[in-house]
Amino acid sequence: MLEQLVTITGNLVIGGTTTRVNSTVTTVVDPLFELGGGANGAALSTDDNKDRGLLLHYYSGASTVDAFIGWDDSNTEFAFGSNVSITGEVVTWNSYGNIRANVFFGNGSGLTSLTGANVTGEVAYAATANAVAGANVSGQVNYAATANSV
Repeated sequence: MLEQLVTITGNLVIGGTTTRVNSTVTTVVDPLFELGGGANGAALSTDDNKDRGLLLHYYSGASTVDAFIGWDDSNTEFAFGSNVSITGEVVTWNSYGNIRANVFFGNGSGLTSLTGANVTGEVAYAATANAVAGANVSGQVNYAATANSV
């Protein structure tokens, strides 16, 4: 097969319902991807109730599974799904995915069922603090309704 190269200088606008690029490697210099705006870059004027993000296909066992990383419009939050289905550009979460990272920043007040040790800093609003001394905690445990073996 003869490989051909096409160079387009200037803006390129493509219309249609589906655009497919079948390449092995896709390289984009632009540091930002815009998802879910209006036609030709127009701003949205209403909530379309659609989710925004990346749909990822992977193979597990004997079948293809869909994963999703992105904005869940109905819950107004970012979400990671390891098994999802999508209808009408709205994600149904069959299983949430795990997130692995080195450091997390932000307000951890919504975290539950934490297992860990070597806690440094203030632990505020703990409903129950059990055997905290054995967890190698330095800092304060504030507002605990119950504190056992601290």
